[in-house]
Amino acid sequence: MLVNTNIQSTQIQQIKIQSNNIIAIKITTNTHTLLLFNVYNDNNCNQSINTLMNEWETNEDKWMCDPTMEVIVLGDFNQHHTSAPGRPCTTTTSQTPTGF
Repeated sequence: MLVNTNIQSTQIQQIKIQSNNIIAIKITTNTHTLLLFNVYNDNNCNQSINTLMNEWETNEDKWMCDPTMEVIVLGDFNQHHTSAPGRPCTTTTSQTPTGF
């Protein structure tokens, strides 16, 4: 993930996520904290989305303990309407995210 060089490296902390398709960082300033998730979800299934949901459920209390925390989740989700043709994922199932 590319971060503007005007942000000092001491203000940036990488958040460990068990996925090659999700990058997360926390940027802390004097007044705000930003938790930023960049997600790539391939066309074949929702594995990255499910991984992010599991990480959120596990770490929500730790991540959201700062009252100035703001969260941004962005990326390429490759989500299509269920009536659109495509290959279903055979390893995971899609769930409706909660807590976001």
